[in-house]
Amino acid sequence: MVEVQVPQLRRVPPGQTGWVFTLGPDHLGIETFDDTAAQIAWSHHWIEVDGRLVRHSAPYRYVWPSELDLMAKITGFRVRDRWAGWDLAPFTSASHSQVAVFEKLRPPHARWPVSVRAGRAQCQCPPSRLQPSWQ
Repeated sequence: MVEVQVPQLRRVPPGQTGWVFTLGPDHLGIETFDDTAAQIAWSHHWIEVDGRLVRHSAPYRYVWPSELDLMAKITGFRVRDRWAGWDLAPFTSASHSQVAVFEKLRPPHARWPVSVRAGRAQCQCPPSRLQPSWQ
């Protein structure tokens, strides 16, 4: 299970590199997309603390839902569920975040029973399943 933000590149006006994601009396938040090829963004915050303005900025690498799906597939997982948040709202192209649940896929040979005789495992599968994949 993972929870990640979905990059909000559509909110960035053409020709600009960032957008204001929060603007309040004691907090200003700006997200900048500094390297879209490497998927690097910065989250900048200005917060009022005890009457003075404190700045905090941090870089992060964003990930697209399709990229998470590919990483899962490569490692033998698949998406079981995906929502826009913990309230289980449907995930759409307009979602700002995602909660994704992945499950491990069973190897193809796992569906056949295996017996153990004299310390050796023997697969009870059809002969065609015993052929090495490289043949």
